[in-house]
Amino acid sequence: MNKSDLEEEVIRGPSDAFAAIPNGYRLSMADRRALAKAVVNKVLDVIAMGMLRVEGRVTLTDFGSFSIEQAKPRRRYDIASGKTIEAPARRFVKFTPCEKLEEKLARAKFVKFVDAAEAKRLRQVQAARDNHPARYFPPPEEVRAVFAELREIDAKLAKFKEQEKALRGSGRARGKREAGQDRESV
Repeated sequence: MNKSDLEEEVIRGPSDAFAAIPNGYRLSMADRRALAKAVVNKVLDVIAMGMLRVEGRVTLTDFGSFSIEQAKPRRRYDIASGKTIEAPARRFVKFTPCEKLEEKLARAKFVKFVDAAEAKRLRQVQAARDNHPARYFPPPEEVRAVFAELREIDAKLAKFKEQEKALRGSGRARGKREAGQDRESV
């Protein structure tokens, strides 16, 4: 969710959100959009200004805390030049969620919002994954039956190879004898 998504959520929020405004129910969509944008910008500005104060911390009850942290200077390796670069110390914003928010996140099921075509494609991909042979684990009885069939096939194949070898052997001997007789007669 980005800033414009947040503004849209404020616009589509419960209608009693605009009840404090005189004639709030009769605001046009453009007026609601402008009001939502102003509210979101003001909230974000207040949070930013609160972090710039001496404490460097803003706590929102039942949501979490924003604070400014200091990162130490460190060395980085530049892949392009192959040199080590000194990265200076810097400040960054850190968010720490409160316990209530962490509990909500732990219980929540995250849903990816997609259109109907994308949802259909995702279902097909999941079905293909679920039906993949590598995911199928047959019961032990079925495995034993398959191995028994394989042993029978191996036995038949070995018997067939022996018969073929016997036939080839007798054919070669007969062919040599005939060829030898032809040579002697010539």
